[in-house]
Formats: sequence, C-alpha cells, structure tokens
Amino acid sequence: MDRLLLQLEDLSCTCPHLFSYTFAAKCFAGLVNKRPAGEALDVVLQRVMKRIGVELENISSAQRTQAFTLLLWVKTKSHY
Repeated sequence: MDRLLLQLEDLSCTCPHLFSYTFAAKCFAGLVNKRPAGEALDVVLQRVMKRIGVELENISSAQRTQAFTLLLWVKTKSHY
C-alpha cells in the first residue's frame, strides 16, 4: 500500500497529462481516506503536505498545478 501511495503521489505531482495527474490525485486521496487513523497515516500526510508545500512555494516549478490539484483532493477527502 505504501509503495502504491508513493507512486500515485509521484504521478500526481510530475505527470504533465491533466487526466492522469488528476486521477492519480483522486486515487491517492481515496486510499489515504481508507487508512485507519494513527502514526502511519500521519507520516503519509506529513510527507505529501511537505512535497505539496515545496512545489507551491517554488514559483518556477512546472508542477505547481499538479501539486495544487493533489492538495485539493487530499484536503477534500480528509474532511469527510
């Protein structure tokens, strides 16, 4: 599961294809939402939020849109 989450995170932050990075972000958020609360979930969320923050702060980053899309899906799904 952790390997899949890493791959989806990477795809959602680096893929230039709109449908692919959006779908990867949705899948990532759905899988994170299914994980039980606890340390493992906290580690995943901290890692992805750090990555999103780095991408959003870098004005010249080509992956800002992808990172923002992932942020929206993670934030939306974690509030259900």
